[in-house]
Amino acid sequence: MRQIIAILFFALAIVQAEPQIGGMVRNYTALLAKDNPEFAMLQNTFHLTFEQRGGKGALFADIYAYQYGKDVVPELNMKQLYVDLSLEKIDFRLGRQQIIWGKADGVFITDVVSPRDLREFLLPDFTEIRQGIDGLNSSFYVSNHTFSLVLSPAFRPTVQPEQGSIWRPELSIPGGSFRLDTSMKDVAAEFDNSEAFFRWSAMLSAIDFELVAAWMWDDDPALHLTKYGHPTSTGFVLDSAVVTPRHHRLGMGGGSFSTTHNGFVFKGEAGYYSQKRFRTADPALSDGITEGDYLHYMAGVSYTLLGVDLHTQFIQ
Repeated sequence: MRQIIAILFFALAIVQAEPQIGGMVRNYTALLAKDNPEFAMLQNTFHLTFEQRGGKGALFADIYAYQYGKDVVPELNMKQLYVDLSLEKIDFRLGRQQIIWGKADGVFITDVVSPRDLREFLLPDFTEIRQGIDGLNSSFYVSNHTFSLVLSPAFRPTVQPEQGSIWRPELSIPGGSFRLDTSMKDVAAEFDNSEAFFRWSAMLSAIDFELVAAWMWDDDPALHLTKYGHPTSTGFVLDSAVVTPRHHRLGMGGGSFSTTHNGFVFKGEAGYYSQKRFRTADPALSDGITEGDYLHYMAGVSYTLLGVDLHTQFIQ
């Protein structure tokens, strides 16, 4: 709260122009088509944006209020609240902010700065799926090149679908029941747990590209298992297990590009992740987790034909 008040006082000191206020009111209703129909989504939304600019500074607020089903009290979500300070060759943005990287459509490869809200999977617009992070975003400009450094002292994880949601993946433990232990799920807001993201981007005559690197926490927790059972003549029989979600550190490096040729837009993106945790059924691993590196990439092409935009992507 103190940080938010400080941001507001700083913003009021540097901006003088009339504010720009916008927003919308919206209803989402979705019905499952089955023998006993039920609502998959019933949501009323109030969206408000506030922007005030003047001199070398600016203040921006992006607020959503969601009211679900028969709930009387709406859920207030401060997506963004930040101040900008622009100097000759460097910009600073302080506060809660959404940061978008990469070229891929509908998939997150190097777009790893802002965590996601997946309570309704991918149905909402991506501006609502992305959460804001609290931190400092600084950008330095040299000709057509931009060097950006993002520092965030407070980790924010992916918001998972709630218990009972049709979007929540079912966790099954073959041969036994399980209990969920969330005591190790949180990452303390300490200096040692800070995240850092770097990007070098450029818009040149023939191509625009960006190279990125990150030292971050995995937004999705690894589900560690503590197994309980008894040995038999043929092996180990699982009676029950305790599932403990834990977030782990990740190193990531990658980049993306786009270029045009004869009306076609070609683009690509790749991210290499180090020390990623994966769930495994290997009985030799007592906690059900294995560690490894992996590559996530995309190649795509776009073309406009008779006023219709055509896009295709290959992702692996």
